[in-house]
Amino acid sequence: MGKRSLLLSVVGILVLLVGAWSAWWFYSARLAISSFQDWVSEQRSQGYDINFQRIDTGGYPFSLALTATRFGVAAPLRAWTVSGDALTVTFKPWQLDRYQISSDQPLRLSAVMIPESQKTPVVIQDLTGDYLFHRDGAKHQLRLIAADVSGPNGLTIDTIGVSGTMPFHAPQDRDADIMTGHLELVGAKMPGLVPQGLSEQIEAAILDFTVSGPQPNPEFSMAKRLSDWRDAGGGVEVSKIALAWQDLNLSGDGTISLDEYLRPLAAFGMQATGLSETARRFEEAGLIDRQIRRYIEMGVGLLSLGSGQAGMVRFPVTIQDGILSLGPVALTEIPPIVAGAGPLPPAVPAPKTGEITTFPDLAPPPTVSDETLDAGSNQMQGTDPQAAPAPAQ
Repeated sequence: MGKRSLLLSVVGILVLLVGAWSAWWFYSARLAISSFQDWVSEQRSQGYDINFQRIDTGGYPFSLALTATRFGVAAPLRAWTVSGDALTVTFKPWQLDRYQISSDQPLRLSAVMIPESQKTPVVIQDLTGDYLFHRDGAKHQLRLIAADVSGPNGLTIDTIGVSGTMPFHAPQDRDADIMTGHLELVGAKMPGLVPQGLSEQIEAAILDFTVSGPQPNPEFSMAKRLSDWRDAGGGVEVSKIALAWQDLNLSGDGTISLDEYLRPLAAFGMQATGLSETARRFEEAGLIDRQIRRYIEMGVGLLSLGSGQAGMVRFPVTIQDGILSLGPVALTEIPPIVAGAGPLPPAVPAPKTGEITTFPDLAPPPTVSDETLDAGSNQMQGTDPQAAPAPAQ
């Protein structure tokens, strides 16, 4: 066989391979669109409202991308809604258990649990992440990184990472896990949550939690779902909560449930450094008087004697009967999660002052990592939050 014939044979084989691969790619694209439409029909039958203008395909030749344009998704009873101009899901035709999610167009999010968001949605300028479906069908894992986030009441977040794992089927056992999750944010401003006169900048925060209990019917109202979940023994175990805010470095763990009025019922063991400096800032802002600040400084000095670290104290934080308390000091009233969902709670008694109570001896919970403390000036890199390890794949 001459060189010319050999060359023609190689070219012919390559053309056949390209043609076969192109046919497989377009077949996979049609199959993916059909599967997506089936999924939309299934979600609509469960009460979700899903709409989109069209579905575009791309990514040829080595990946397949489906882009939903002008889309909107609303949960039953509009407990939350998400909408945007474009959202792209990308995957490999030979790897159908992992999907990359991205959007470089603004996304709008509102939820009943986020006050004022239905009037002023949370806007996410950039979103990336991935969705992993285990082949055994046991669980799903979703990880998202959102950048340049803004919302109601002046809320802004430089970067926020969220990851969670959910079972494939909704659990009915009261002790089963509905979801495990990890949340980490860097560079947040929350003017609506910070008293006037204090810094609105939160350098970093971390939350690791597990929600347990049977999953209520999604077609019920938010109040009904929360009540059913509470009555069936549902609760939240927070394995780690950490906050870096100005001089305050706070960390701990605890549990959360709901009382009969759908108010949080919580008990946390915390440890912190920077309480004396924080008390001074509260005094400068006019939130406490000089005598209270001196009491706090005295307490910090006494409680940190055996801690092995100057200025580090351990203390309980509780929410009971609608009152948030730091040790023996009542700080503020906590309203029901869903206003007007049930009978009015009893009148809150005036906080007692001047009590001297010994603090329980609590085991030291984890502290905010050094990476997190430095993250205020360096945004997270890649697709995983860097200040704390992402859940294992």
